[in-house]
Amino acid sequence: MAKSALGYSRFRKRVLCIDDLFSLDIRQWNKDRVLDCRLFEYRWRRYQQAIGRIYFQLCDATDTVAYTLDMKGVTKHNGQLSLVRTRCHYGGERFWFECPSCKCKVAKLYFHDRSFQCHRCCALPYKSQNETASDRNIRRVRSVRRLLGASDNILEPIILKPKGMHWDRFERLLNKADKLDVLATSWESVTQHD
Repeated sequence: MAKSALGYSRFRKRVLCIDDLFSLDIRQWNKDRVLDCRLFEYRWRRYQQAIGRIYFQLCDATDTVAYTLDMKGVTKHNGQLSLVRTRCHYGGERFWFECPSCKCKVAKLYFHDRSFQCHRCCALPYKSQNETASDRNIRRVRSVRRLLGASDNILEPIILKPKGMHWDRFERLLNKADKLDVLATSWESVTQHD
């Protein structure tokens, strides 16, 4: 394994991250007005291909959601998820999922080990927690380049200001992209010599 001058390993073994799991987000359900329906269906996609679907039936009396999961590589799975309501200070109410494992109220549940769990019960790292320093620098450069309307390719120059962006912000982001680009290329040169 290649080591850098700072002692960081350049290549890490690819591990399963929480970002790789299929998830249910109650905030997205509220935005899509899903909780107003009794029956609804969600489809999970990866790379523009349908991987699986899940059918839900909402029971108002008990605040539970019965589901049927139909996914490639997984046998058809039936179960129930509990919803928890909390009152808001200025009226109304907010819904949460109750984690089937630890009974905590959470906004997001992940499908892991053939059941839905919260991120604490999954005990998996986020993708950003598993990045090397060079990966982190490259991700930062690419995010600034996307804000500037440029491609992810670090070698291509940034020429045009995006329409509607103020010149001050454009110049500020351009300077930031240049600094991060120098940092990323210098980091790559340090790690390649080891």
